[in-house]
Formats: sequence, C-alpha cells, structure tokens
Amino acid sequence: MNKEGGKKMRKERLIPFLGIIFITGLLLLPKSIYAEGPWQPPENVLKNLFRQSQEAIQKAQENEGFYSSTGVKNEEVEGDSWQPINETIGKIFKEFQENIRGPLLKGETLPNTEPTTLHQVNHNGKQYAYDEEGNIYDEEGNPAYTYGDYDPETGTGNIYDLDGNKVGEYYDDGSYVVNGRRGTYTDDAPALEDLSSVEHNGETYHYDKYGNIYDDEGNVAYNYGNYDPETGIGDIYDLDGNKVGEYYDDGSYVVNGERGTYTDDAPALEDLNTATFQGKTYYWDEYGNVFDENGNLVFSYDEEGNIYLRRTFFGLPLPDKKVKVGHWYDDGTFEIWGEEGTYTVAD
Repeated sequence: MNKEGGKKMRKERLIPFLGIIFITGLLLLPKSIYAEGPWQPPENVLKNLFRQSQEAIQKAQENEGFYSSTGVKNEEVEGDSWQPINETIGKIFKEFQENIRGPLLKGETLPNTEPTTLHQVNHNGKQYAYDEEGNIYDEEGNPAYTYGDYDPETGTGNIYDLDGNKVGEYYDDGSYVVNGRRGTYTDDAPALEDLSSVEHNGETYHYDKYGNIYDDEGNVAYNYGNYDPETGIGDIYDLDGNKVGEYYDDGSYVVNGERGTYTDDAPALEDLNTATFQGKTYYWDEYGNVFDENGNLVFSYDEEGNIYLRRTFFGLPLPDKKVKVGHWYDDGTFEIWGEEGTYTVAD
C-alpha cells in the first residue's frame, strides 16, 4: 500500500469521530468564555453542539485537515495523538458534567448557542424555569411540570404533573397555585398580603378573584365559587370538595357554622332581623340563616315556611338543612318543637 493510499484510508476512518472530538475540544475551552444569558434546557445545547460538530466536519473535509482530541488542527495525524474512543467518550461525559451541566444550573448559556427564552421562578424554596411552550423544568434542568389550557375569559390555566394529572392553576395576574401552595411568576403579581383579607375565628385569610382562599402562609385553605346572581349566594368548599359554607352578596359568609364578613359594608350581626325563642334572641338574614348571639348558625329556613336544625345540642354544626324542626308563618310567629316564638322584620 502506498503512502497516499494509507493517508486516505486513515482519513476516512477518522471522519466519523470528528463530531465527538470537536465537542471534546469545545468543552475544553476555558469557563471564562461562557456567556451570561437566559437558561436553556440541556437538549437545546446538545442540538446546537451537534450542529457545530457537523460544521466542523464539513470544514475539515474542505480543508483536508483533521482535528485532534485537544481541538488543535493537524495537517497529518500520526502515532498516539488520537485518544482511544472509550477514553474520549469518558472525557466528554466528565467535561459535560463540569462545563455544560454546571453552567446551565447556574442560569448561564454557552457560546454560539441559540437561546430559548426561559423565566425563573422560585417555588417553596426551589428554583424552577418555564418556557413559552408549556414546559416547566426543575433546578437541574429536568422536566417537572407542564402547563396549558388557558381560558382568557376566566384568566386561568392548568398546571399538570408529568403523568398528566392536574396539580394546580396559573392566573393572568401573575400568580399560580401548585400542590395547594400559592406563588408568583411575574414581578408585578400581587403579593399574598396585597390580596383581600378576612379575619375568621382568630385567623387571617386572604382570597383572590379566582376562587382561592389562603391561610397566612399562602396555603390554600378553602375554595369558593358556584355563585348564583339570582339568589346572591355562592358556595365555599374544603380541599376535598365538600361544601362547608356559603358567601353572600351582602358581604357576609358562613363557614363551618360560623358567620363572618368579608367587606367593610357588610351588616353586623346586630343589624340583622331578630327573633325571640325560649327567652333568647336570635338573628336571621335574607339567605335563610338564623344565628345565635355569638354568630353561630343554629337554624335555617326556606321560602316554604320550613325551619331546620343546623347545630346539635353539643354545639356541633349540621351541614344538612333537612332536619326539620318547625314552621314559620307570615304573621310574625313560628313554632319549633311545638313551642312558639316571634320574629321581626326590619323596615
């Protein structure tokens, strides 16, 4: 075999490895050349590195030159200047861990790559990033959640885990809820303390316009919705979806058998209509509720004249209105357990 033929065969063998070797040379560049910029997922970086390696192969073929494992161009490749392929792959993996994966986790980008616009979010002490394609990545760049199904009428969209289960929602005010905890994804999103708040049973709660009621730490405590404008009544639910109360268009509400108010102009308990029964004063509203002097829901009534028990003798609330105990009449009187009472209607 002549010398020219040997060089040609050697060249044909080595060209398939030029892509890997080019990446190795790229990874050996000093870290100082890494540019600050938007974080991007590892697969985007690898796609661009592959493209760059293809360009290097083409350039090497055009120049009839080769690249060694250190990235230095050689007119001729002889002896031990080429590494065994297994050592090359091991070195590529090591340098990938140190020089690509590391900078990515720090929010850096690589030179000559095509940036993907990602936005940073800190949730529950962990860093996440989301793109505009519906993907959410964890702090290591791995897929963590997806989002979509945005409804412009309600200003809400859904967040899913990787199995497709809904685990939260995001909102057009720049906030979101994931696994029962509130967060924000824009700088102008309202803070928890900026939301409307209410004091109930010695605790402070905050509520947004999307049906969430949060405790003072940003955890979802209740949900509300199903408002009927004809009756002025909406429902309040616990986290399992059980109805535990109602809210009313006069600015009041009832949760777990206790009355409260969520607007400054809501009527106080003492401003409601009154009823007298067994020597005690009770207060009733237009939504079918009858409260004792402490604001506990004791009875309820309907338009057909029925009265229902809403609290046990031990003080526990009864969520069901169907325990009928009496009847009310248009003349200002009522009967409960066979005993008569009276009620008044404010002018």
